Amino acid sequence: MKKLLFLLFVFIILELILCSCDSVNNSISKTNDNTGISIENTSRNNKPDKTKSNQTGNDIKYTINKKTKTLIVSGKGPIYQLSWGIISSKKPVFPVRIIINRGATLIGDYAFDNGSNGLSEEGRNGLDKVQEVKIPNTVTQIGKEAFHHLISLNSVTIPNTVTWIGEGAFSECISLKKVELSSQLEELPKESFYHCKSLKEITIPMSVKAIADDAFLFTDKLTIKGYKGTVAEKYAKDNGFKFVALKKK
Repeated sequence: MKKLLFLLFVFIILELILCSCDSVNNSISKTNDNTGISIENTSRNNKPDKTKSNQTGNDIKYTINKKTKTLIVSGKGPIYQLSWGIISSKKPVFPVRIIINRGATLIGDYAFDNGSNGLSEEGRNGLDKVQEVKIPNTVTQIGKEAFHHLISLNSVTIPNTVTWIGEGAFSECISLKKVELSSQLEELPKESFYHCKSLKEITIPMSVKAIADDAFLFTDKLTIKGYKGTVAEKYAKDNGFKFVALKKK
């Protein structure tokens, strides 16, 4: 009888241990389900996303016309940095012009920055040959160094919808000869047109209320056109640039 009771006691203890283990396992399983943390899910989520080479991560896409060597950027929203020319195809096509279609709202920091990193004769983003950039009137901001070091760029028009440009936005564009600024632009920040040594003339609108001391540093042959009594006149005189007064309309 005692032996039977002992066996029954051992059986009950084993049952309690097994139930406890199941309870712990169920608890861990629920925790993983609630937090999304499981080995299977974690490994799946950590796999790199496979995106098309002509998509920048949002609604902005681009194509390159091989015949005209034109980079065409389209879609709605902000434009971010990408190696536009280098990854455009198995055999890279390096563009000579950039056309941004209506819909783009912001040109982000370093979006078309082409500062060389030593990996390509065409610069970091394959844009050394770009001579012209067309910006649509849906863009309101141009980010820091957005067009830095486009060494062949000779003309650019900033539409009147743009109210702000970032530091060094067109710095080291050494071939830049003609710039049309937005009539709504509020400031020319640090190194806006730094070392644009081919730039001979620029008209600064009355909307500009501040110009950084080094906005046109090493742009030595520049003539500034503007209106008397504005920051443009003061900046020209303070920094040794020729100033041509415009008549108010």
